Amino acid sequence: MRTSGHILFVIMEIELLCTFFVLMLGSSKCERTRTLPEICTMEPNEELGRARIPGWFYDKSIDSCLFLFFGAAKAKSEHVNRFETKKECTETCRPQVRSFCFDGPPETCKGESTTMWSYNSTQGKCFKFNGNGNTQEGINVFDSEANCNKTCRDPDIGVCAEQPPSHCKESDTVWYRYNILSERCYLDNNKRCRGKNAFPTLESCFKHCGRFAQDKCKHRPLNISEWCSTYGHRYYYDEQENECKQFNGCDDQGIGFLRLRDCQQECLSAKKNRRSSSG
Repeated sequence: MRTSGHILFVIMEIELLCTFFVLMLGSSKCERTRTLPEICTMEPNEELGRARIPGWFYDKSIDSCLFLFFGAAKAKSEHVNRFETKKECTETCRPQVRSFCFDGPPETCKGESTTMWSYNSTQGKCFKFNGNGNTQEGINVFDSEANCNKTCRDPDIGVCAEQPPSHCKESDTVWYRYNILSERCYLDNNKRCRGKNAFPTLESCFKHCGRFAQDKCKHRPLNISEWCSTYGHRYYYDEQENECKQFNGCDDQGIGFLRLRDCQQECLSAKKNRRSSSG
């Protein structure tokens, strides 16, 4: 059985080979081709039992580590798609994301006033804070939002952060893409090339990328994974009808709102206030 140490050693070997070819061939970027460990391709074993033990698993269909309650404790000898933390899951199944991106920012001292940035993996966003101005490799601290996004946010979000290809052989097929700035999926009629950030339907685009929207009023009623611990009623904002509506969905991934009044307060009231201020 392959241990986590062996997996990390293999990843390091790949990185060294990658660096060698960059130096030899003069390439400015090394695209890492990777073979995931076997457990990352498995379906999660939710375990039969009455326990509700929190854990994480890797969903290969959307390249994401997701939260899940398991019915029993994990045996030491079990070779399954199950992890104690999101960081452990990511290190094993998403090696393109640096592990320190899941660390919290360092403690700051009173009087420090240099604007710095740190990535919050739970919210999928870089936040600024006041620090001492010192940054170094391997720490979740950056001197600019751009560096924070490039190092942690974009690799974590994956294909949803990719731009349409600049050069390609176009076809008659049109694709939906996710715009990370507007936090919306759109039909791209300008670039009829697939690229990485490309989805055949609007629904598949939202399923893969919609959860990254910081504005919950832009969330859509969908279940992003086949596995869910707490399935129930949730609410979403219908922008066209300007109304909060109910849908049955998974609470685990935080899509939409748990309570109707939260949706109304955040989406309807906010929109009303924006109209009042602009008028």
